[in-house]
Amino acid sequence: MRPSTPLTRTRTRTGTRTAAVLATAAVVAAAAAPAGAATPDSSTLVAPKKSGQVVSAWDGAFDYPGLDAAFLVGATDEHTLTIKVPGKKPAKYFKTRVATVHIDLTWEGGSTNDMDLYVFDADGNEVASSAEAATEGESVTIPVTGPVVYTVEVDNWLSAPGTAYSATATLTVTQDPLACATKGRKGKKGKKKGKGKGC
Repeated sequence: MRPSTPLTRTRTRTGTRTAAVLATAAVVAAAAAPAGAATPDSSTLVAPKKSGQVVSAWDGAFDYPGLDAAFLVGATDEHTLTIKVPGKKPAKYFKTRVATVHIDLTWEGGSTNDMDLYVFDADGNEVASSAEAATEGESVTIPVTGPVVYTVEVDNWLSAPGTAYSATATLTVTQDPLACATKGRKGKKGKKKGKGKGC
């Protein structure tokens, strides 16, 4: 789990904070905890050998109302998402396959509540986010080109304390027909013998 998010990392949709929001954060921050963990706090998706989908799910709830001071007052949850690839040569696997991971977030109360979704890589860099207003959920889709570990963060923008959420991550792998057709097998002199034998 990463330490609490520093104050310089904003979560506003407009890029600015109001004095009221900062005042709210100051009042609550003294009793706040670091970023919490979802249930479960981690999951692993193993890509199928050919085409297919694998899914993981988690959920959680927040004790604090958010108000875009979520990362200040503890209204954030983190889930570690690990994606693995069959075999010892990921580059070879992706020569004939295309993969994406789709992360979907929904919560109780529909558009009367509001949460945001962020995804970070192992170095803490933001790779995807969804922070729309007046929606019933958030979602992102990320290309997958190799084994990777993501931190999926759910922030409570403006929801009543105790509002529960559910999240899923779906890894979809499809074989590339063109790559399969051109790969084939090679004979002793490197000439192709047949098509699609590598898929």
